[in-house]
Amino acid sequence: MLEARALDFGYRNTPIGRGFALTVAAEEAVCVLGPNGAGKTSLFKTLLGLLPPLGGEVLLNGRGLPTLSQRDIARALAYVPQAHASFFPFSVGDIVLMGRAARVGLTDMPAEKDRLIAQTALARLRIDHLTAIPYTQISGGERQLVLIARALAQEPRCLVMDEPTANLDLANQARVLGVIAELAASGLSVLFSSHDPNHAFCCAKRVVLMREGAIMTSGAPADVMTSAALRALYDVDVDVVTIGAGRKICAPALPSWRIGDGE
Repeated sequence: MLEARALDFGYRNTPIGRGFALTVAAEEAVCVLGPNGAGKTSLFKTLLGLLPPLGGEVLLNGRGLPTLSQRDIARALAYVPQAHASFFPFSVGDIVLMGRAARVGLTDMPAEKDRLIAQTALARLRIDHLTAIPYTQISGGERQLVLIARALAQEPRCLVMDEPTANLDLANQARVLGVIAELAASGLSVLFSSHDPNHAFCCAKRVVLMREGAIMTSGAPADVMTSAALRALYDVDVDVVTIGAGRKICAPALPSWRIGDGE
């Protein structure tokens, strides 16, 4: 569905990654893990066509991104950014309805079908009670859920999410991770990044460990996310343990100097 071939990305005077290769297929959720400054956001913006490649190419359904119109791209790809600020008091319902822009003619108004799709997206994330509230008056975590709902209303075939659980409490993180798993199971391609490796264990079919603009390794989370690999990725000792039903979780190892009486 979405593919990067020998992709060089970054900014004209600041290249970040070179020779990057990545494929995200239908019915697949791929999680990109990496420390701050690894280049995840720049990579995502290049895959979306928001930044021009410095080399190589990005393909969508086998076609080069530059050969597609903005409308065609918007009908296939949806983007959930890390954060978003709005200076106009649009209602939450209107923000989500904006996701229908690629499906509505330039001179047309959203139809009842479009409003129903937007409302269904809000209900799917259990935030339909916010529909009439101004977007400027809700919390940062609620805004993140609204942006995800807007992307779902777009009815894309591929969803790119840059740290979609940022600013969310535990319950809403679980809700978003569940939606990611559902979307992939329904046939969509989902590419998302996270700072929590446990999120890859929760819902990703494949994980990409990325550092300094390059892929260190990739594969099934259970195979790739070892203590040694995560130590190399984050420069910190990490414990990976298996809990009930063979599920794996990980956490930074507690430094020895933190253990002791009153220390």
